[in-house]
Amino acid sequence: MRNYFKQAILFVFLSLSGFTTKASEASPLLVADESTKTLILQISYRAEITSLKLTDHTNTVIYTETIVDTQKGVKELDMKRFSDGTYTFQTDDALRKMAYTVIKNKSEFKIMSKKETLKPLVRLNGTKLSVLFLNKGANDVSIQLYDARERELNSVIVNDAVIQKTYNLAQTYRGNYIIIIEDSNDTYRHEVLFK
Repeated sequence: MRNYFKQAILFVFLSLSGFTTKASEASPLLVADESTKTLILQISYRAEITSLKLTDHTNTVIYTETIVDTQKGVKELDMKRFSDGTYTFQTDDALRKMAYTVIKNKSEFKIMSKKETLKPLVRLNGTKLSVLFLNKGANDVSIQLYDARERELNSVIVNDAVIQKTYNLAQTYRGNYIIIIEDSNDTYRHEVLFK
C-alpha cells in the first residue's frame, strides 16, 4: 500500500512540475541508419541543456556538443569516416543519462544496447525544497542538505523504491543550499537558491 501511495505522489509531483509526457516522448531516441552509416537522434521533448558525446572503445572522446535550450528536433551524426569498432553515444540532460552501444563494421551498423539512468528531481516551491528519486534497485540512497558554507543541515539514508524528501526552509536563512544525493552508482549535486 505504501508503494502505491508513493507512486501516486510521484505522479502528482511530476504533473505539478511540468514533466509529464508520454513514455515514448520522454527520452531521446537514437536510430542507426545502416545504409548511410548515420546515427539519427530524435529529441521529442524540451530540455534546458542537453550534452551529446561519442566515444570509441578506448573511451577517447570523438565528438561532443552541448545544446542549450533544446527544442524538439533531429540531430544526425555521419559515422562513415570513423573506423570500424564499438562506440558509445551518450545524451545527458536534467532528467536522465542515456548510453547507447553502437557497432560499426563492414557488414553491420547497429545499436547493440541502450542504458537509461534517471536523475533525481529537485524543486524549490516557495519554502519547500522537494527531492524525488526513483531508486530502481531499492538500494541505500544517501541524501544530504548543506548550506552555502557547506555546513551539513540534514543527512538521511533511505532505501525505498520511490524516494520523496521535503525540507521546509521557512525558518532558515536566505541563500544557496546544496543537496547531494548518492546511490550505489552515482552522486548527484544540486544547488538551489532560496530567496
